[in-house]
Amino acid sequence: MGTDYSATNQKIAVHFHAYHLDLVDEAVEYLANIQQKYTLLVSAKAEDVDAVRKKLLNGLPHASINVQSVTNRGRDVAPWVVYFRDEILQHDLFCHIHTKSTEHTEGHKNWRKHLLHETLASPTTVSRILTLLDDPEIGLVMPPYFNGVSSQPKWGANRDILFSLLDSMNYQGQRQYCENYPAGSFFWAKTTALKPLFELNLKLQDFEPECGQNDGTLAHAIERVIGFLPSLVGLDMVCTAVEKPFN
Repeated sequence: MGTDYSATNQKIAVHFHAYHLDLVDEAVEYLANIQQKYTLLVSAKAEDVDAVRKKLLNGLPHASINVQSVTNRGRDVAPWVVYFRDEILQHDLFCHIHTKSTEHTEGHKNWRKHLLHETLASPTTVSRILTLLDDPEIGLVMPPYFNGVSSQPKWGANRDILFSLLDSMNYQGQRQYCENYPAGSFFWAKTTALKPLFELNLKLQDFEPECGQNDGTLAHAIERVIGFLPSLVGLDMVCTAVEKPFN
């Protein structure tokens, strides 16, 4: 995977949804592979803010860190779409990761590790993604689907909500099939590719209260709409894979 790193001149913002405190140290190890100055926007439970900040300050010397407490509504999506929207738009590039916990499903137990690996495996991995995003035609870089969710892409129970979002963004493209999208919500993007979503000015109240839903929420629909966003601004989406798997 390599340790070589070539910095981009573009301003980077990373959103890290640190909902599960016990998984923060793992994420810090991966975030350390961004070896240039960047803004780290962190959402956490109110009772975890101080502990999360301490873990991040100890391991990420390149990051300018902003930790905010958030309401557990909209999961890992509402924090970047609502809470940190303005800060993200002050940057050129955006990366989203979170402490995804799927241990309750046997086939999904390594999903988080796969996504962290494909998004931030090494300095060279990060550098290659940044080089891709220096291409004026590329708007979003997504990891390959985890083998435990190999039936993707599919609408799930999110088609109606997704179509409503597309209507609000004046999307005129195809709707016969679900576009490829970063399943699990780990991805890199140009912030210009995200503007159609940000311009909807969604509020926290637009997201359903947390009830342990597995599908059919605004957050699930936004996860899928990310695959449609680049085409709205005339950009492409690419999928990259790290040569050596995480396991």
